[in-house]
Amino acid sequence: MQAPNIPLWVFLVATAIRLVLRPHGSVGTALSVVGSVSLVGWALWEIARGDSPFRRALGGVVLLVVVVGFVSRA
Repeated sequence: MQAPNIPLWVFLVATAIRLVLRPHGSVGTALSVVGSVSLVGWALWEIARGDSPFRRALGGVVLLVVVVGFVSRA
């Protein structure tokens, strides 16, 4: 098993902070943006340089889910 890379750690920490502290206003928005951008970065990294076909496919699925989530909120 491979340890998560930095963008995935950033996403996990931002999500944990949001779940535990439930910040409002600009802090909550900033955490959402940082988490989402880092998750997209992780997905793109896995698509381009994943160690296995599974990880490349996982990156593609995560990217698709994030994009659909953005589009559905707009």
